[in-house]
Amino acid sequence: MLDIIFDINSALEKAKKEHEIVNSLIVALVAAILLPVGLILASALSGKPNFSLATVIGAVIMSIVPFLAILFLGFITKLVVKTLCGKGDYFAGLTSVAYSSFVGAIGFTLALILSSILGTPLANAPFSVEGTGAVVVAGIVLIIFVPMALAVFYRAIKELFDTDMATALVASICIYAALLLVLVALSFIVLSTLISGILRR
Repeated sequence: MLDIIFDINSALEKAKKEHEIVNSLIVALVAAILLPVGLILASALSGKPNFSLATVIGAVIMSIVPFLAILFLGFITKLVVKTLCGKGDYFAGLTSVAYSSFVGAIGFTLALILSSILGTPLANAPFSVEGTGAVVVAGIVLIIFVPMALAVFYRAIKELFDTDMATALVASICIYAALLLVLVALSFIVLSTLISGILRR
């Protein structure tokens, strides 16, 4: 599985040859589990461990939602690429999303853990030497892994859908743009709800 990070060429060749959707589902599940595991480890390393029932339930929910999101985005990826080039299946879409999500999840988990080891949880880092160091280290990790995740997604589309670079690029841009629009729309809805609640008081 670490080949996805260290040798993406071999990972994609193996996936394309075996064409086993179960393997892609396992990668998706691991990617979904990594973030809550990282949050729990960060909490423990920060000296304020919280292993209550609510934490466990929250971790399970935080794993289920990303896993379902990866499955759905795999379907969307398949639709977009098939619309552009007329070929491809759900396996290719799921694997593209799962592999890129795995790389991104590794990055976010490492950022959380390293920032906690430096003495401060990333989410609550104060303006101090330790807090600033935590944010800088986490930022460096994310600068490495986030572009890698995006690149893996693009490369996976190109290889698994057996399409050209231009089509893979257009498909990637379409999906990135859609995700960005959804995030902006959700942010606007949440902000509007908060403002409305404040004005009603």
